[in-house]
Amino acid sequence: MILALRFICLLLLTLSASAQDFDEIPMGIAKNNYQFNGNVQSVIQHTYAPAKDALIYMGDKKWERDAGWTKMETKELVIDSSGHVLQLKAAVLVDSKKAGISNSKTQMHYAKEKLVAIVQWQEEKRIDSIRLHYKRVGPLDNYTVYNHKHKIQYKVTYAYDRNGRVITVRKKDESNYPVAMVKYKYSQNKLIEKQYFNRDFIHTDSRRYSDSKVSDSLYNSSFVLMDNTGKIKTGMTFVKDKDGAILEQSTLNSERQVTDYRKYQYDSRKEMAEASIFSTTLQQNIVNKISYDEQGNWTRKEVYHDDILFNLVERSLIYR
Repeated sequence: MILALRFICLLLLTLSASAQDFDEIPMGIAKNNYQFNGNVQSVIQHTYAPAKDALIYMGDKKWERDAGWTKMETKELVIDSSGHVLQLKAAVLVDSKKAGISNSKTQMHYAKEKLVAIVQWQEEKRIDSIRLHYKRVGPLDNYTVYNHKHKIQYKVTYAYDRNGRVITVRKKDESNYPVAMVKYKYSQNKLIEKQYFNRDFIHTDSRRYSDSKVSDSLYNSSFVLMDNTGKIKTGMTFVKDKDGAILEQSTLNSERQVTDYRKYQYDSRKEMAEASIFSTTLQQNIVNKISYDEQGNWTRKEVYHDDILFNLVERSLIYR
């Protein structure tokens, strides 16, 4: 069976969330950031970079990792029998000259199949945490973010309509005073707009969404971020397949000009096989050559940038 591992990205654990992302942290928790076939117990993943003077081309057949390569990152995951990620440890090279390593750890705690706490550590020191509380029956009621001394940084509360849709999200400071708010608007059960308000309840920005069906297998979606006068700040457009995988992605500036365009291709197992990037500062083609184990989980990725090997990622999985 496929285990959808409910795990919050480290990016979302940057707990200095602004008025335009604090409401989305629980959405990030619900995302399937890791999916494995079979009953996976643990994963160890190493990322290596070849020596600077080594040029390995995509067509080369005779090469292997040796002592001259640099280990850039190690990730270790611990997973329970229900498919929940309980712990993620990461060691990232931050200074190759001094062999400086940044070590972090994120622990997730569950109760009755619901994520109730996240604790983040850096160099064995606790730096922050989130505690989540749910309504007696149903969705998230609130979450609270604590600093390393377990003092409240802020709290976020949710209000829902009769259909169970989020309509208002409020952020409160350590004194329980409202400092920001997001209002949700819907049309035909689809989210069409978020309105952002500051601590004085003044409307500052809006994010408007739209989507349309191109065919039975293709969908368009987009959003624009505008100030309170309706002037566009930025925006993004997406072309997705029927499973929600992004096939094309464009970033727009305030003049509606495309500043970044990306196109993706996937293999038969829905892993990204190729990406083409065109922006004002970069033009690049990325190819992933992927190997799988008998369970259908990938164990090796050769990552090529413009036909030259950039990284090698090796992954070992232990099954129950």
